[in-house]
Amino acid sequence: MTSLSRKELVLVEGFVKHDPRPARRGVVVFLSPWWQGQAHFPRAPLRVRIPGNAGLTGEGLARGAPVVVTCTSLEAPRRGAGWWAATGSARLYSSLGTTPESAGRPLIMLDHFFGRMVLELRSNAFTGQRQLTGRAYQVLIDRWAERDDHSGDNLTIERARAVVRMLELELARIHLEVASRARAIYVKKWRRARALLTVERAAARITMSSARIRRDGRAELCFADGDLFYGHWIQVELDSDLRVLSAEVGGLQEVS
Repeated sequence: MTSLSRKELVLVEGFVKHDPRPARRGVVVFLSPWWQGQAHFPRAPLRVRIPGNAGLTGEGLARGAPVVVTCTSLEAPRRGAGWWAATGSARLYSSLGTTPESAGRPLIMLDHFFGRMVLELRSNAFTGQRQLTGRAYQVLIDRWAERDDHSGDNLTIERARAVVRMLELELARIHLEVASRARAIYVKKWRRARALLTVERAAARITMSSARIRRDGRAELCFADGDLFYGHWIQVELDSDLRVLSAEVGGLQEVS
């Protein structure tokens, strides 16, 4: 996204990051997440100065409000600054009888750790991808708030970031324990052939394909089975300390 001259106009959509503050000639409001069209989703917030005669006061720009901003002088972050800058006039989506989601526009957040995260409306969760040891796996992050309340999204991502960091540090241990439990299901309930599969062979075949971070800090992992169970996923539940609580394949759980 390039900077604009003062004669150019651009429509920007997004959500108010926090309550606006008074400025000498109007109010200043930060938007995050925000986007222009469908192509650009900047990581840094957008700082918009809205003149007092723009038709919308700071009272209508409470934190989490969905807005459309007609911007002039849209500028990329300068050296030492952590935001985009613009002057513009704003309209609330609620005054238009719609929201970005219901208008068919995705809510997208860019995070320095997760990258691009898309809000899935049906599941009320953010989805994205992480790369680990050359493989990609899907990340799903359950939200605390109702679908149209975005005031806590940044905190939700921050908490999930801490969980996923620890998960990736502990993944070797978790992977081996999941392999052990998958082998127990295989030899006792699936093939009933203990000699056919060792824990090491099971570990070499299974791979984590997704991680879901729950609201309470627990996690649910999904492992591809490496054709051990004819394509059935291995579903794993972890507690908030990332200890394995259970593993299940096609409705079968591990046994002691």
